[in-house]
Amino acid sequence: MGLHEHIIFENFESRINHKTLSTLTNEARWQQFIPTMKAGQLLVCLTTKDNNLFLRGVPDLKMITDSPLAPRPAVFLDRDNTLTHDEGYTYKLQDFSWKAGALEGLKCFADAGLLLFIITNQGGIGRELFSEADMHAFNNKLCSDAAQAGAAITDIAFCPHHPKAIIAALRGPCDCRKPAAGMIFQLAKKWHIDCTRSLVIGDRPSDVEAGNKAGCHSYLIDDSQRLDEFANQLLKIHRPAS
Repeated sequence: MGLHEHIIFENFESRINHKTLSTLTNEARWQQFIPTMKAGQLLVCLTTKDNNLFLRGVPDLKMITDSPLAPRPAVFLDRDNTLTHDEGYTYKLQDFSWKAGALEGLKCFADAGLLLFIITNQGGIGRELFSEADMHAFNNKLCSDAAQAGAAITDIAFCPHHPKAIIAALRGPCDCRKPAAGMIFQLAKKWHIDCTRSLVIGDRPSDVEAGNKAGCHSYLIDDSQRLDEFANQLLKIHRPAS
């Protein structure tokens, strides 16, 4: 299985250590690769043409920098009322529900060669309406369903801040809460994404504003619009070069 391209995981200074190995061991999807890694090696994320991700350790950065890294296009999606139904700070697993066409839409983008990211304001954390652990459980359910549908989510960025946060440290201001573009910039830097070839999709003007600030092609999706139908329309304009 040939490699599509190499992507540096985290950053050039991020080397494997015992703590990193321990963290990865707790992530089920990485367990099969742990035996190939050794302390002191650089941690590198590789992607195949079908967008499967895997890791390997390399002893020297020079091994993976002989050829330039080509930035990849991606799609950054809002979560609540774009992918999942939201009745206002929805976080309980029993209330988890996909919007019609959302999973199919994610697969359309994945099949077109776009990496999938979620950027989501989660001010309920700052307002103590739910915990960060609650949010992660909700997101894990989303990622599991998406992966089973053939549309693996590469990464999720969230903003816990809110102007009315009970937790003072989360009251802001911040550069991550949409309409700020901080979450997009964070993911783009981490995963070597070309924002000028990427899409942002959300159900609120703040999603579009954040995408525009990051230099992405940004679109508002109507509440009644299916993501798969919308994806097919957008891919006629923005399909990545093969």
